[in-house]
Order: sequence, then C-alpha cells, then structure tokens
Amino acid sequence: MQMVPRFGRRQLPPSAAKQKSRHRGGVPDRAFRPHAAESARPRRTRRPTGARGRQGRGRSAVTITPAIHHVTTFGTQPQRSGLRQAVFLDRDGVLIRDKHYLSEVAGIEILPGVIEALRALAPHFRLIMVTNQSGVARGLFTVARLAQIHDALLARFARQDVHLDALYCCPHHRDGTLAPYAIACACRKPQPGMLLHAIEKWELDPARCFMLGDQESDMLAGQGAGVRSLMIGPDGAGKHAHPLYPDLGQAARHMLAHAR
Repeated sequence: MQMVPRFGRRQLPPSAAKQKSRHRGGVPDRAFRPHAAESARPRRTRRPTGARGRQGRGRSAVTITPAIHHVTTFGTQPQRSGLRQAVFLDRDGVLIRDKHYLSEVAGIEILPGVIEALRALAPHFRLIMVTNQSGVARGLFTVARLAQIHDALLARFARQDVHLDALYCCPHHRDGTLAPYAIACACRKPQPGMLLHAIEKWELDPARCFMLGDQESDMLAGQGAGVRSLMIGPDGAGKHAHPLYPDLGQAARHMLAHAR
C-alpha cells in the first residue's frame, strides 16, 4: 500500500527517492537484509475490531508495526511474476528442526524431505517463509544474528538448487524485555499480518494459497488470512480441525494434487 505523505512534508529529491525504491526491492540471497530496519519504531496503535481482533477492557492495544521481511533475487525473477498462489511455510518444525530459540548457525538442521518437497512446489507456488522469532524481543539473540542464521539457511538451500521467494520474521512479543520489540503486534502469529502483507505485495489469490505449520497459531494465521491451512506433525499430535501430515513431503503431494 502506498503511503500518502502529509501535507507540507519535505519531498525527497529524485536521486534519494530512487535509492529508497531500490532498497525496497530484492537483495541478493547471500545477504539477508531485512527491509524493516532493526531500529524501526512502532508507527501507531489501534484496538482491533471483529471476531479475531476484539480485546477486553484493560488489555494493551495492538501496535501496528512491520515484520522484518526480505525478498530474494529468486522471488524477483520475471518468470515468477505470474504466480498467484503461494505456500506459506513456518520455519521451526517445518523447514528445520525446532531447536527452541535457535541462536547459532551451527544449529540449523534441515528436516528430511524438505529439499525434495520445495523443488516440487517451486514451479507452481511462491515459497514464502513466515516465522515468529520472539527471541529478539526476549534479548536471546539480535536481529543481526537472526539475519546470519537466515543467510546460512538460504545458502544451504541454494547449494541444492532450492530457493525461497521471500522471508517474513516477526521479532516481537508483548512480554519481551528489549525495546522496541516488546510490544503486542499485528504480525506475530496467530495474527495474520505477515501473510496479509505478502498477499498484497505479490497480488496472491488467498483461495489458492496454503499455510503449513506445526502449531495451532500457524493454523489460525492461515485462517485469518483466508488461506487453506495444513498441520505438520506426528500422527495424533493434538486435536486439530485441519489436515495433518507427518512431514512437508506428504503435504506437498496434497497441495500439488489440489492446486487450482
């Protein structure tokens, strides 16, 4: 969504505006550079309305602030511009093993079958990772360290000819200890903010998209964005109203069979 400048605000010269536009485009896969600056401050607050956003009295307002997001060079390739369907992928427990606040590159462990599944999905879907990373708000690791981890993950994927279109990360948590991330935001799942941003940016058709995750918060985020949600986990992993698959490979076969 294009922001309309306030009346009387000084306009950027053409050269500066062009440079700013380039920053909002893609950057090389080898350098994860979040579009939302590490020092970005919350823009405004509001109280959500509706069934999914209603809050009781005495609770904090949700802060509207952007998730950290990165568009890869793969995602900007012209041949992918016509894709109107996407698979939204949680990170921990879906793409890599959940290490509980992963803070070291050495801890990355790509799950079995992920590479083959992503290769099969890529020609038909945009591949967009959406992940909650409250370790930033809790002071367990920095945005720079998170960027290093995602650099390494993208590099490992690329060595096996696998690429993602974009990565979205929510660094916030209302119980965090590190400003400006210790907030209740609109992008942390189960809120659908990251998915809605991607749907708007890529002009996606929600009815043709899927959300894959291993937590109920992932399912609720998909539901809030109007996309079909699939749960990844062992048989009998909780009681859910969503289809359950043991791994990304089997979920990929389902998505390819039901692609519209």
